[in-house]
Amino acid sequence: MNHTDVAANTVLAGASGFLVAAFGLDTQTVLWALTGSVLGVTLAPPASRIYAMFLFVAATLACALGATAISAAYFANNALSRNICAVVLAALFHPIFKSLIGRVPVMIEAWTARISAILGGSK
Repeated sequence: MNHTDVAANTVLAGASGFLVAAFGLDTQTVLWALTGSVLGVTLAPPASRIYAMFLFVAATLACALGATAISAAYFANNALSRNICAVVLAALFHPIFKSLIGRVPVMIEAWTARISAILGGSK
């Protein structure tokens, strides 16, 4: 093993430890989310390079976290299901996110109507 291999393994071990310690994410799940993010980048709207880079990293970590939560809730935290969820969520991140953002005004309007009914009904 040469010095480059040792350095690469050291960086990988440090990154793995950081991901687990900081976010509670398994390295393998993050790598599958990264794979999904690479596949899903074709669905991303045009953006500046800096914005796209930050969104790529955020989407990867968010999808790894989401996959971990889904796997824990529905699949007894099975590693294979966690990794499949990570790649699917990350690949479909942009359409899912766009759909959720589109629902925000509808949800706010519904909450406002409900609060108005509660406040107006108590008079």
